[in-house]
Amino acid sequence: MFSRMIFIFGLVLPLISHATPNHLGTPAQRLKAKLWNQTHATVQAHAPNGWSPLRPFSEIENTGYVAISGDNNFEMADLRLAIAQNLPAGVVLIVYVGDSGDVPSIKNKLSRYLSSTQLKFLVVPESFSSDPTWARDSLPFPIYLAGSTAGATQIGLVNSLYPQDFEPDQEIASALSLPMFDTNQYFRGGNLLMDMNGNCFTENVNETADLNDPESFLKINYGCASVTLMNHQGGIGDIDERIKFLSGNTVLSDDASYAAILKGKGYNVTMMPSTGRSDETYMNTLYVNGTIFVPQMGLPSDSAALAAYQKLGMKPVGVMTKQMADDGLGNIHCVTMNYPPGTFNASPLGSDFVQFAH
Repeated sequence: MFSRMIFIFGLVLPLISHATPNHLGTPAQRLKAKLWNQTHATVQAHAPNGWSPLRPFSEIENTGYVAISGDNNFEMADLRLAIAQNLPAGVVLIVYVGDSGDVPSIKNKLSRYLSSTQLKFLVVPESFSSDPTWARDSLPFPIYLAGSTAGATQIGLVNSLYPQDFEPDQEIASALSLPMFDTNQYFRGGNLLMDMNGNCFTENVNETADLNDPESFLKINYGCASVTLMNHQGGIGDIDERIKFLSGNTVLSDDASYAAILKGKGYNVTMMPSTGRSDETYMNTLYVNGTIFVPQMGLPSDSAALAAYQKLGMKPVGVMTKQMADDGLGNIHCVTMNYPPGTFNASPLGSDFVQFAH
């Protein structure tokens, strides 16, 4: 957990800057999200300047940026290092922090492997109750926008509310120079996956189940062509724990019931190794332009998972994330976010930074 040091009556005490990062948040946060979604209109979002959602950006497409928190919860420092050591050329790693003073120590470790053009930092305000760890859930979601002119498209962002009191959306939109609109609904990004045609899948649990009309919510706000609501199959109820879409009609899963549903929809399903434990999964991965970062649990099946991804033509990079899985109830996909290529705004803080909120 990230902390500051304060002096009280000659004692040095830690000042905790945000709450312990359980992936689901506190019961009070979950109840707040549930009541909000049930008492507010499901669809309130409007795209800016006449643009409308076309389809979600899929991580299997070309990634230009990977965002990750600079906190040191669980194995986050090791994961950032593994990403830095194996980040494909042309991709920028953006580490977001609560204070610019956090940057030197992180930069010292990562700049050995990434040039100044591939490593950038973003300052995002945090409060005591903020939980910035889970990037996939809290950061704005990239989508394609369709313009009023026939054939015109561009990338935009969708901002849904995040139960754990961390709203970095405007800072991300400013940093990446992308238009953004708000849904005014609670929804975690880790519970949304899609193929490259915009066919979307989500587990019908947590904020998804609390929406008045989840199918309309995802179609109108995220541009999903179709929406399939799946039953909860272990873990906390995020779809990225159980399946992974690749190019074409190929999809991976470690759950037989999910595989049967996907096969029934015409997908070519490859079954992946399973740990046999609900919260420990090899599916919760970060895919970046052919390289895939795979959780490792210290089990004999770890090597089988890496071999399975390699057989599919990827470069697998194993990262030990057992504590993240067991104590945080999440994993690599949950704490990272893919964004498409684009441009970012320079920051008055200097060349190491992208734009931040004034």
